[in-house]
Amino acid sequence: MAFRYALIIFAAARALDGAISLAQGTEIALQPVGVGVTVSAGELLAPINDLVEQFSSLMLIATTSLGLQDMLLRVSQWWVLGALLGFLTVTRIAILWYPEAVDDPPRQLIAGAFAVALIVRFALPLYALGSGLFFEHFLAPTQAEAVGAVEQTSGDIRELE
Repeated sequence: MAFRYALIIFAAARALDGAISLAQGTEIALQPVGVGVTVSAGELLAPINDLVEQFSSLMLIATTSLGLQDMLLRVSQWWVLGALLGFLTVTRIAILWYPEAVDDPPRQLIAGAFAVALIVRFALPLYALGSGLFFEHFLAPTQAEAVGAVEQTSGDIRELE
């Protein structure tokens, strides 16, 4: 859900950036009392355009991060990881009961693999659950307002063209 929202915000920011870039190229030629004056809207919109470009870059990073988290969550639910974690758990317990049966380097390798498998299987889903709850309770209302403001501004700039 957060991935979809981030993607929508990224697309809206890129659309706003395009509308501002188009509006920047607009020039108005005035000839009051026979004197020619050309006014360029781009001079006024340049700082806003830079800000929107930076925001869209940030949203691209956020969207990529959410996509990566989604992929890691899918991996954490994979049956192969569950089977590997079960094997490593049994092996780790056996090594703890009979430490003299295995040399030191393989024992450290099994302990490290067990820790990584445990983190991938349980820590990532707990992190995703916690960040999802945090988003829903604290950030979702602000994000909805921000999306509305970006869409309104984009519409206003299109009307100016």
